[in-house]
Amino acid sequence: MKLSSSAKLILMIAVVAVIGLLIGYAIGKAGGGAAKGKEEAKEAVTAEVKVVKAAEGTIEQSVAAYGSVIASPEDVQGLTVPFECRVRRVLVVAGQAVEAKTPLIDIEPSPEAALSLSDARTALQAAQRDFGLVQQRVEMKLATQSDLSTAQQTLRLAQSKLESLSSRGIEAKKLTAGLAGLVSKVEAEEGQVVAAGTALMDVVPAERVQVRLAVEPSAAGALKVGQKVHVHAVNEKDVPGADGAVRLITDRINPTSRLVDVYVTLPPGAPLKLETFVHANIVVATKMALIVPRQAVLPQESKQVLFTVEGKKAVRHEVETDLEDEKNVELLGEQVKVGDAVVVQGNAELKGDMAVEVLDGQSESQPAASEKHSGEEKSSGDEKSAGGEKPNADGKSTGGEAAPGGQGSAG
Repeated sequence: MKLSSSAKLILMIAVVAVIGLLIGYAIGKAGGGAAKGKEEAKEAVTAEVKVVKAAEGTIEQSVAAYGSVIASPEDVQGLTVPFECRVRRVLVVAGQAVEAKTPLIDIEPSPEAALSLSDARTALQAAQRDFGLVQQRVEMKLATQSDLSTAQQTLRLAQSKLESLSSRGIEAKKLTAGLAGLVSKVEAEEGQVVAAGTALMDVVPAERVQVRLAVEPSAAGALKVGQKVHVHAVNEKDVPGADGAVRLITDRINPTSRLVDVYVTLPPGAPLKLETFVHANIVVATKMALIVPRQAVLPQESKQVLFTVEGKKAVRHEVETDLEDEKNVELLGEQVKVGDAVVVQGNAELKGDMAVEVLDGQSESQPAASEKHSGEEKSSGDEKSAGGEKPNADGKSTGGEAAPGGQGSAG
């Protein structure tokens, strides 16, 4: 049977359509298989993480301030002399440790002071001579009792002036330390003429120093006398810190710094030297709370997120925080409980229900309690540090070097 032209056209169109459907089916199947393979590969990625267990501990809220170590004013021994002098030689330098009776400075009377003493001696001799002559004249009826009284008064004045100058010790001498301590300040220079009563240098007991801090006026209202203060030297990691207490909060703004001066008493033997630049945390609030290391909490958009590990899966929690120090942060609410395994390293790229592998020896670590060193004043803009990670050749995510126990950056 011979087909017409129109029938042949219809048959060709049908054949092409069938071939197209077969090709589309094959492509779709292949594409679906590839997508499925990618999804399976994605699900197969296992993140390596380090964890610590959430725990109850002490956390402190503090006000941060900077300042310097100074001598306690009530303990400063100012070295002065009651007469004008010239400095022959300075025998010590600022910061030098000295024992009691150690020679500190060699002085001599200034020309004016020496002249005053010489004049007083000459005046006394003249007054004594005049008084003797007046006595003789009175006996010879050549002078009156009034003349004798005047001569006596002149003699007494000359004696008083000489005694006053002599009591000041107007002579060349070496001044010595009255106590064992540190030379905190040297004001005099060799060859300098120093007025009577002017400080030549200051000596303080070696164990009696204090800290002067500069605090923002907005934060000074939270401070009270007696509050605990953690003090440590800036950029001197080898120098141990010390814990002191607020002694005085000034009631004015320092015109130079535009801040409030706060004085802190340090314990005897504090390892901080005079004029050391220090950073301090004044503890204004302390409480027991559920705490985790700071790097466990990550900012995501306007939320704060924390991951725990349950059954080798990452569980995402949106949390609220309150007090924060340089190591730990307080968690509010009941999403995270004491003993939960909280991710502190490898959490930056985690997602909910993602497979994880806890690195050996990390699950029993605890957050560091804030007992000796507190962090900066809590601020809404604080950033939490997190350990980043990159996939390795096996498709596993490897975390950074964050130490267990919540060693976070300072706030």
